[in-house]
Amino acid sequence: MRAFPFSDLLDGLPTIKVVDIGAAPVEGAEDAYAAIVRRGLARVVGFEPIEEVCDALNEQARGKHVYLPLVVGNGAEAQFHRCADPAMSSVFAPDKAAMALFQTLGDAAEVVERFEVETVRLDDIEEAAGADYLRVGIQGGAGAALAGAEQTLRHAVVVHIRAEFVPLYVDQPLFGEVDEVLRAFGFEFHKFVGLGGRTFKPLVAGENENAALSQFLWADAVYAKDFATFADLPEDRLLKLAVILHEVYRSFDLAALAIKHHDAKTDAGLWPAYIKRLTTDRPPRDG
Repeated sequence: MRAFPFSDLLDGLPTIKVVDIGAAPVEGAEDAYAAIVRRGLARVVGFEPIEEVCDALNEQARGKHVYLPLVVGNGAEAQFHRCADPAMSSVFAPDKAAMALFQTLGDAAEVVERFEVETVRLDDIEEAAGADYLRVGIQGGAGAALAGAEQTLRHAVVVHIRAEFVPLYVDQPLFGEVDEVLRAFGFEFHKFVGLGGRTFKPLVAGENENAALSQFLWADAVYAKDFATFADLPEDRLLKLAVILHEVYRSFDLAALAIKHHDAKTDAGLWPAYIKRLTTDRPPRDG
């Protein structure tokens, strides 16, 4: 199957509203949804509680997207632990004993500052309303973020969330608990991307201290609305779902299923054109 821009199939694609909880950039990595940003198909509302990081994101965005210095959670007060690596910061305290077992994690999660915060429920934030794509990338805090996002989850068609398999923060929820919440809101697990971990000290996998050897600690888990319920989704959400699956994840088979249901509601005839475009060479341009 051959990748191609979805805009080759259909002009005037809708703008996809991305809500990104934990928008701090990770060195050497790009945003999960970068593909639809590059295509000009996304508007991003991001949350990053460390103010200087949030300010830098807004400066880089230059008005194209907006980032808010808020801690998204269940609306309760919490203590925020700022770590040496900002991406490791959390409302959960790092478990020093657990972190110390693995290469590099102990230093990265060293707490450099603690302060009290009032978390905000995602459903109470006007800028986040109507999210199509929800990305949750906060350390240990996914459960609390989802607890305040019922309306957001009812509307979104894709959730890209940090899944953690081993408790590295004190009392953090793990993947199984998050999976139950998402299934309750009509999402079906789709795939893992970016499996990661570390070696137990003192071993190192090759020359890369940040590489896993046998123990995986986390991954990003991708959920889409349950494919058994596609017939119940409105046509606009089916189209956005198809675009996200196609552009971001190259999940062409699931995208095709969404398009087929979109055709059933609109008579647009996109499905046969999509299948043909995937499975044949692109025709040469005239001239």
